[in-house]
Amino acid sequence: MFSSILNYAIADTAAAGSANNGGSSWTIFVVYGVLFVGIIVFFIFMNRKSKNQEREVNEMRNSLCVGDEVTTTGGIVGRIVRVKEETVVVETSRDGTKITFLKSAIARVDTPAPGSRKEPEKPEEDTPVKEDKKGKNNKKSK
Repeated sequence: MFSSILNYAIADTAAAGSANNGGSSWTIFVVYGVLFVGIIVFFIFMNRKSKNQEREVNEMRNSLCVGDEVTTTGGIVGRIVRVKEETVVVETSRDGTKITFLKSAIARVDTPAPGSRKEPEKPEEDTPVKEDKKGKNNKKSK
């Protein structure tokens, strides 16, 4: 799409240049300017999206708890039995095989441990305040 617009602008500028000996060089600058701004906006949105994804992954890795069933980046599935500052110990089978992984090797939490995560607290609903004719605040009854 951009290439066809750019080709049209170049052809238009070349035709105008041969017709009036100076051409309309501003046309090519406008096209390049719009193209440049579009590329900048594209990179800003891509950078923003990747930062949001990185933040979510870091939050997930920092909230790992004993009992979480996880999958590593290598595809190993197991249950966390110990959490340290930079590492976690994952039990991978009923035989008790334990492997130590860096937290950065945990790809996702498949099943969180029961009761390990706090549910987001809902703010208490405030009753609306209604002013009476005398200017005093009275709570509206439900």
